[in-house]
Amino acid sequence: MRNFLEIVLNWIAPVMGIFGFLQFLEPEFDKYFWFFELVVIFISILLTLIFKLLLYIFLDNYEFKDSDRSKLHLKIEYGDIFKSKFNSFVRVIPVDFCLDTNDDNKIREKSLQAKFMSDTASADILDKLREKTDRVLEYNEEYYLLRISNFTKDYHIELSNYEKYFKMIYELCQKMDNANGNRKFACSVIGGNIRFGDNNMVSSMQRLQLLKLAIETYNFKQEIEVKIIVKRDWNNLKKYNLRNI
Repeated sequence: MRNFLEIVLNWIAPVMGIFGFLQFLEPEFDKYFWFFELVVIFISILLTLIFKLLLYIFLDNYEFKDSDRSKLHLKIEYGDIFKSKFNSFVRVIPVDFCLDTNDDNKIREKSLQAKFMSDTASADILDKLREKTDRVLEYNEEYYLLRISNFTKDYHIELSNYEKYFKMIYELCQKMDNANGNRKFACSVIGGNIRFGDNNMVSSMQRLQLLKLAIETYNFKQEIEVKIIVKRDWNNLKKYNLRNI
């Protein structure tokens, strides 16, 4: 019953609204009443589909703010974390523990680590950071490098269970909460390529939900804005549906 009502509200209602609005033209086509009504129905459905498509492409986002429980302001939106619009944010880059620079091209080319290492990273800074044991490493004032785990033999990153994932995200949240200055952070879907033990059947949306849940359940003490930046896959628009998160 609930699914039926959602269909009515989301699709039938807009179509009927447009259909009703266009009826003011009916007197002009009085001699072709039924033809006119069929054309109006077709136009109403077409305009609804166009509107839904534009909404799906441009207006999908998620926002969470609960000032009574936490100082967190969380947003999820489509975008590219390396674009200039996020220059005012500290960008969180997931990496392996060794900070592999991908000289042998074994890291997935489209991953944030591969892009960061090829376009941004300095060998001198990385050498100094490798001497540290921290989970979250500060790279200048622009990036946090989040160490997840070592690469496996086939260059995947694995965590044995979800508890370790939550612990890792809580460490990141603690680091962000203790930061000085402008507390604005941007991160990708951390875990987009993580395998959890023998369970490799976690979908992209489930990974996003996992990250969202981990961040929202951390009790931030300081005012902080976190944006999760989702890379849109134009070949699979259903991969991340922010309207259903």
